[in-house]
Amino acid sequence: MTKKKERNFLEAALEAGEAALDLLTDNEAVKAVPVIGTAFKLLKGVDDLRDRALAAKLETFIRHPSLQSDQVREKLKNGISSSEEEAIKVGEMLFLVLDKMTDLEKPHLLARVFRAYLDGVITAVDLRRLSHALDGAFTDDLISLEHWQESAHVSYGIEWKEPLVGVGLTRVVTGQTIDTMTEVHYELTELGRKLYQALWHAR
Repeated sequence: MTKKKERNFLEAALEAGEAALDLLTDNEAVKAVPVIGTAFKLLKGVDDLRDRALAAKLETFIRHPSLQSDQVREKLKNGISSSEEEAIKVGEMLFLVLDKMTDLEKPHLLARVFRAYLDGVITAVDLRRLSHALDGAFTDDLISLEHWQESAHVSYGIEWKEPLVGVGLTRVVTGQTIDTMTEVHYELTELGRKLYQALWHAR
């Protein structure tokens, strides 16, 4: 369910004019990330609601507090990667994933994962894999993963771990067979642990 503050933000963003997009095109992250900057320029003055929804998601991503520090701005000025090919791949991926997202909480999560990439906590490949996992997962399950803690109880978190198997963040683990019944539980994969690490790095 969309939170009230998110719904109000989305409504305001859908009504935003060209001036708001002009301000965003001066953002260091917009300038530094290939494709994202072009997208903002193309979206200036659009009337289509779908395009304005995309602009709202781009704005949510770009304006996240984790991308606003002087340290991050300096990194963005110097380019997001020493490899132009990698920078283009990252920019294309971020744009396409943001375009598909149907929840305004996910751009916040993606911004934090992007910050972890900028700080060298995860690689460009990790960033691309985690971005697609974020896109395919249910937001509440992702938030539960963020607050995950190691537990000796194998049933811990089953309600959110099971759905995340499909996006590669958790996996099924079978235990002992008792009376012909195999005990099943779930644990975070290496990718899931990287997401956990990235989100906590950028809190």
